[in-house]
Amino acid sequence: LRYYPHLVTPDFFATLGIPIRAGRGFTWQDRRSTPRVAIVNDAAAVRIWGQANAVGRRFRLGGGQGDSVGVPHECNRRRRGQSSIFLTGLGSISPSWRPNDSR
Repeated sequence: LRYYPHLVTPDFFATLGIPIRAGRGFTWQDRRSTPRVAIVNDAAAVRIWGQANAVGRRFRLGGGQGDSVGVPHECNRRRRGQSSIFLTGLGSISPSWRPNDSR
């Protein structure tokens, strides 16, 4: 599976004016010491789970598990269709990603 991981801060989407169209964005409470979360675009969700609805889906990350909590609005025409996974950059986490079929 080829995807593009992005380590971002909670204000990343708001700063760029990209709305979260499903689920939620990151919060300042999403840290390494809390359950791991990711925001996954539609292209990545379809490639990983076979459907665009990524909210609530489980994944493995750096030896632990986490949940996909949001889906951003696709706004970059040039990169439309690129599988992108956004992880919080708070606390040094590894961008090692594996889908997990447990829901």
